[in-house]
Amino acid sequence: MVDRSIRELCDRLLVAYSTWIDDLAFSGDRARELIGPAVSLLARNGLRVSRKKIKIMGPHATKLLTGTRLGSGGVRAPKEKLSRIRSGIHKLWTDLVKPENADKYVLGLVGQIRFVHQICPRDAVAHAVSVREACDGRWLDPPSRKFLASSAHG
Repeated sequence: MVDRSIRELCDRLLVAYSTWIDDLAFSGDRARELIGPAVSLLARNGLRVSRKKIKIMGPHATKLLTGTRLGSGGVRAPKEKLSRIRSGIHKLWTDLVKPENADKYVLGLVGQIRFVHQICPRDAVAHAVSVREACDGRWLDPPSRKFLASSAHG
């Protein structure tokens, strides 16, 4: 009932609407006009909206929703996650990872790359290649080796 009413408002204002669990996202030239009516509609149905959780993002802002970046180029991995992966790969290349911890460390990096791959496979490609090269056949278990080989090709 609530979702249908919000969708009808969006249709009238030509606003794109997407939702994931309790996150609502509106985009379009008239998206700001929808905030008040949507909050009122939710309130009439016993749902509260925290004003501090309302984020208005302009056309040039990085849009984050449920841990992913949204934009005209599609869904992308968060920049912070990609930066942490790059840092982890750098530590492998510069021997900052103790050999006795390397297998677990690499397994963690591969897990992060798997997460990125689920969001945006193209964001994972370069990182998969770099981890394979940095490991040079060491520390990789067979499933990780297979995943990195397949994701390195996009």
